[in-house]
Amino acid sequence: MEMDPRAPASLTANNAKHIEKIVTALNQEWQDKYNLQNLPVKDILTVVNGASSVEIYAELTLPVERKQLSILDMTEQWRLKSGVLEGATELSFNASEQTGGGFSLQVIGNNDTALRDASDLIIEHLRSIGGISNVRQDLKPGQPQLRLTLKPEAKHLGFTDEYLATQIGGRFGSLEAIRVQRGSQEVKIIVEDMASSRDSISDVFNMRIKDQQGKRFLVTSIANIESSYVTDYVARRNGKRINTIYASLDKARISPSELGTEIFGAYSDGIEAHYPGIEIKEAGELEEIFSIKGSLTNALLFTCVLIYVLLAIPLKSYTQPFIIMSVIPFGFVGAAMGHLIMDVPLSLLSFFGMLALSGVVVNDSLVMLTRYNQATAEGMSMHAALNDAGLGRFKAIFLTTTTTVAGLTPLMLETSEQAQYLIPAAISLAFGEIFATGITLIIIPVLIAISHDIKAFWSPGNIKTKNNPIMSELE
Repeated sequence: MEMDPRAPASLTANNAKHIEKIVTALNQEWQDKYNLQNLPVKDILTVVNGASSVEIYAELTLPVERKQLSILDMTEQWRLKSGVLEGATELSFNASEQTGGGFSLQVIGNNDTALRDASDLIIEHLRSIGGISNVRQDLKPGQPQLRLTLKPEAKHLGFTDEYLATQIGGRFGSLEAIRVQRGSQEVKIIVEDMASSRDSISDVFNMRIKDQQGKRFLVTSIANIESSYVTDYVARRNGKRINTIYASLDKARISPSELGTEIFGAYSDGIEAHYPGIEIKEAGELEEIFSIKGSLTNALLFTCVLIYVLLAIPLKSYTQPFIIMSVIPFGFVGAAMGHLIMDVPLSLLSFFGMLALSGVVVNDSLVMLTRYNQATAEGMSMHAALNDAGLGRFKAIFLTTTTTVAGLTPLMLETSEQAQYLIPAAISLAFGEIFATGITLIIIPVLIAISHDIKAFWSPGNIKTKNNPIMSELE
């Protein structure tokens, strides 16, 4: 929880106690509702980072003890029950590490006013989308600041910005009066004003500044004083100001990719057109996803090329590797259907499983096509060879798929938290293999027959007969 710097420390403490009370009440409610032996939240630790920053940690029992109580459900209920807190500029509830620091995007520009206005429009748009909470930005009030600027008439009296800064610094800080040499040591004599005369803003307005001739002037007569709140830091890239906007996503309702598609398209183009010089870029988790997607695409292309080369050399054919690899897209379809059946959302780990699947599903096709080539080499006709390959290799194909799926089943049914990262990849492999096996037994013989017909149609003898009427009459 991050509080407004202007909020008193007592309000920060009250908000922290409120959040603790909420999770304490929910803890008992969860135990009664799910009939748990122990309270799901074992311990609560509150860390006060300062007058405006608090972190609260809830240590949970093992997933086996919490049964069907999901950690994400616990986090969402805690967030909803806590509500909107007075003075809080950021209230973030996280149950796990987020890729790239969670969802965020960057608004870049030179004009601070346009940057703030564009950021406000984006934040308003994000808050209107379901499944998004805790939208915040870097452009938020930070530390209070007094800014003094010399009046034009003060410059004619000999005052300069540097001289004014020295006077202010000495009045409310300290000044080095003299240095004294004591043996081999040099001692600095520092002069400070009494704390009681420099502990309020009124002391600034009542301060008198001495000019070069020793004459004193009230500070308000020689300088304009403005008060404001400034951000703690300013981020820039290539000389342009950057404002980062953050948001927490309920991934059961909306994924980062879906939100990225929503933002980076017609909407971002409209914002950039309305505010010239403003640029919107992805950051954090979204940037990681786009980067990894590009890497996965390149890896998939490289894998397919490598599989083709490894198949084309021993088969001594340019077309048969394409027939074998034709089942790869059907394996991806099966992997997607598996996630739907298991009610597991597609994730980055799911695509890692699909990438591995592309090298697994070709095995069954290779076994069948190899048997077909052996049968044709023995003098069998095309249809007889296909029949022999389908019947002769059915047992091997079936057992290969069965053993693969049987080995992955315990992992897919595992409930421990450590296994959750591997389950999407296991689902992609298991269901992709099942679906691709069924397709292999159907589509591979069909594609072989089609390939045979095309070769027969374009054979030199057939072309010669078609193009020569005399030869056609003789035949």
